[in-house]
Amino acid sequence: MTTPQQLNPLIGDTCQDTLENLTTCLSRLGETLAASHADPSIYFFTASCAAALRFEAGRLGQR
Repeated sequence: MTTPQQLNPLIGDTCQDTLENLTTCLSRLGETLAASHADPSIYFFTASCAAALRFEAGRLGQR
């Protein structure tokens, strides 16, 4: 049987793991795209998205 993690490595064992994986991916993607396009607004956008995910992961951890 195929697990979700085999189909998409961003999916973690828990919601918090998935949010952390997405946060890391967005941060790295933003850095790479901003550097290659010489546009810091790309990083600002992805960093904002990553911060929102981190916030939600923290709220999940408090439950």
